[in-house]
This record gives sequence, C-alpha cells and structure tokens, in this order.
Amino acid sequence: MSSFGLISLSMKIIGNRIVGRHAINELAPAVIIEEISSFYIREGEESSTNSPVSDLHNLIVGVIRFSTDANISVLGNYIRSINESNFQESEIEGFKILCFDDLVALNPELTLPCPTLFSDSIVLTCATEVWPDFNHPVMKRSISDLDYSNPNRQRPPFYIQGAEFLKF
Repeated sequence: MSSFGLISLSMKIIGNRIVGRHAINELAPAVIIEEISSFYIREGEESSTNSPVSDLHNLIVGVIRFSTDANISVLGNYIRSINESNFQESEIEGFKILCFDDLVALNPELTLPCPTLFSDSIVLTCATEVWPDFNHPVMKRSISDLDYSNPNRQRPPFYIQGAEFLKF
C-alpha cells in the first residue's frame, strides 16, 4: 500500500539556470512525484550548509507531493543520504520530509509533521498548492486552513512553476 507525503526542496538561485532538475531526479528510486509546487524566492537567507559560495544569498523553495511504497525509516535514511552525499558545496540546500501520511513522530532524526510545515510561511504556501486537503494530524486543521489563517501570510516573490523542473 502506498504512503503519501510532502518534501520541501531549497536551492540557491544561480543566475537564470534551473539547477534543481538533477536533485529532483535523485528522488526517483524512492518516490513517485505526484505534484510539484511553484518555487518562491526566500530573499537574503543565511546558508544552512558550509558552502564556499556565499553566506548570504537568495534561495528558492518549493514542495513536492509524493507517493511511495517505502516505509518512513527507509525513506528518511534515503533522503538523509542524498542530502549528505550529493549536495555538499552545491547550489542545492537539500530535501526535508515535511509529512508522511498522518504519522506523528518526535525523535532526533525526524520530527513529523515537520514544524517547518506550519512555521515557515513559504513552505506552507507551497504545501497548500500541492495538497490543500492534507489534515495536520496534531493541529487537526487542513494545510490550506493553516495557510489562509496565518496572520503573517504574505505571498512570497514567485520564481518558477514546479513543472519546469520536470521538463528535460
């Protein structure tokens, strides 16, 4: 039986190149991409990696809705290995699992649903695009309800449609 979830992806803006295609391809062995949100610009973020490029840069952020036959432990290990091996010193900041079905987990390796899902307005906007009816298992509200009732809700600057990352 397939499970469903959301994964966020953050990438540095490098000129006018679409840099995330190879990153999204890395997900293929573990998940089926159901939908990709638009990507929005997060201006002036501090890098979360030790990138030699710049400590202050613009990121684009999007969310991928996926299905998988893998369990959360296997998927979590796979995402962690992608982030650790493929994105060091690159334009990709990495993937983050935001939710996995209605699983609630609180441990050092993985907290589900990820607090970023509702605390980061850009991630919440992207998640609303791809899975508005997902009910947050702790807050007992839909993602779209959380997004539209967010007092800090601001539409971030649009960068590109997510579908562009699937064109080869």
